[in-house]
Amino acid sequence: ENTDSATRCRDYQNAHRQFIGKRVAKLQKQIVKRKAKIIHCDELLAHKNDPPLQRQQYFEKIKQTTLELHAHHHTVDAKTGKRVSFGVVRMANIPPCVGLTQYLLEADWGDGITPRIMAYHSRQVLLLRSEQEKHLETILQRKEKTGEVPNAFKDYIIRHHLDHTQANDVLFILVATPVEEVGRDHDFDWAIIEPSSFRSIIQLAGRVLRHRSVDKDIQSPNIAVMQYNLKALRQGNGPAFCRPGYEKNSKTLKLTSHNISELIDEAALNQAVNAIPRIQHAEPLQPTQRLADLEHEAIHESLTNYQQQGPQALQAWFNENWWLTALPQQINRFRAGSPEITLYRVWQDGEAVFCEKDERGEFIRRQQIYNIVNAQSLDDAAQAKLWLNRNYKQSLQGLSDQNSESDIDVDMCKYSKRYGEINIPIANDSKLVYSDQLGIYKYI
Repeated sequence: ENTDSATRCRDYQNAHRQFIGKRVAKLQKQIVKRKAKIIHCDELLAHKNDPPLQRQQYFEKIKQTTLELHAHHHTVDAKTGKRVSFGVVRMANIPPCVGLTQYLLEADWGDGITPRIMAYHSRQVLLLRSEQEKHLETILQRKEKTGEVPNAFKDYIIRHHLDHTQANDVLFILVATPVEEVGRDHDFDWAIIEPSSFRSIIQLAGRVLRHRSVDKDIQSPNIAVMQYNLKALRQGNGPAFCRPGYEKNSKTLKLTSHNISELIDEAALNQAVNAIPRIQHAEPLQPTQRLADLEHEAIHESLTNYQQQGPQALQAWFNENWWLTALPQQINRFRAGSPEITLYRVWQDGEAVFCEKDERGEFIRRQQIYNIVNAQSLDDAAQAKLWLNRNYKQSLQGLSDQNSESDIDVDMCKYSKRYGEINIPIANDSKLVYSDQLGIYKYI
């Protein structure tokens, strides 16, 4: 029996290698739609003891990179002659996503440049996030053929931005967390990535030129990868490619460096960005020195740790009875993060407040208990840079207008209890700030 198992294992491994070989050969023959460069920021390591300055300079590098990518990857609006691009900046988690959005809204972009900026992450009121995603799904469907007018240019909001600015260059910038990597069918002109794994680079690269076809290899990079992520700049030798990412405090899953220039073959990125490093590892495997190899090792360790028990272990599905229950999905969540609690932004007595639903379905005010404050209003200059100006009160009124015979405040209260859901982190010592434009975030 052991001999038969060993034979089947070898047969499977041979078949798998042949399949991967065919897949790699096919990827190598494809027209190159994505190339990447690394944005070097070694000098920021000197500001380790001044996190605010370090973060500001990091954000400034991202800002400058948006302009460089826009210059090479844009579409000319036939009506106005303006150069227009849609780009995404992927940050590792919510605090830097919000921080970068604020920085870009407040920054001086100079003459001839008009940015339109939007933050996109999971901690947003359900109604406003729905409006945001509906808008993005509409304008980022770029299935037009060469020479056709993009559907985005026909959208009322985009058209208003293009028709009411004097600048010749208009950048639509989505600042997003990894929510953009999963289940989003968006097509961008360019992308900037704060790295946390090779997988994240590949996933976000798949949002660049996702729908459009090209008849020859692109010439200049349309993706930029930051040399370090903010966590690596701040904390030195501790795990930096984690939460999200595969790095852990262990000998096999701990990188010797967090410098992307040392972890990834930059020359290969300049030639093409594709999934080859994640489906076929180099020989020998070097999980402490190459980012893709770290992920190969992490997956191998997860699948072949035959002594591990519990719902997170593959072997436990064979030796235990987890498959009889729905508990593994609850205990071992796909995207586990900090513990969260669900609140509702309820319209009460002429204002929106955060409430918690008790076991009887009653909504109890919790805004002060969870230390949530409303953000200060954006100044006029920052307000003008918003891509999509969201307003919770107006959105509730829009739902209420559909049933004009009833009292509008009663309707707004009803709809806010249905569509005002939002998740916030619990066991949190810092103040939380809420904004219709930025969602809920930690006060920094």
